[in-house]
Amino acid sequence: MIRGRKWLVAVEIAAAIAMIATMYITSASGSTPAFQTSDCSSYKLPTGATLVQAAASQPDNTIQIFYAVPGGIGGKLVVPFDVLAATCTDPLVRATVISAQEADKRIKVGMCQFVGDVLAGRTQLPPDRERYFDRKFAEEWYREACLGTK
Repeated sequence: MIRGRKWLVAVEIAAAIAMIATMYITSASGSTPAFQTSDCSSYKLPTGATLVQAAASQPDNTIQIFYAVPGGIGGKLVVPFDVLAATCTDPLVRATVISAQEADKRIKVGMCQFVGDVLAGRTQLPPDRERYFDRKFAEEWYREACLGTK
């Protein structure tokens, strides 16, 4: 019985080490982890605020929400881009975060599709744009951004 328990503890420790190593390797390689970690619950708009405009920047890790409140006073709320939308308690903030994250995914998928098509020869660049296309850079970007390999 004791020998079986020691074996179980050893397996649990090995599994924990493997999980930590996987998370470290994933974050060290520059790719995003499988889960987002920022908590959104502290980001709230004032009562009665309405959305005026939103701007998102994944490289800067920000979603800027410009809002107006009754009486003409407005402001800006800055939310991390990598926030977990399910933790947003303010419905307007949650909707804006979800919209920004989904738009980012659609843009990346579209860019990957286009560059992949050009590299595979399924799509031709306009003749006046071919001279600006750096195939080596495009291949490297495609491997890193779309395939997740270096």
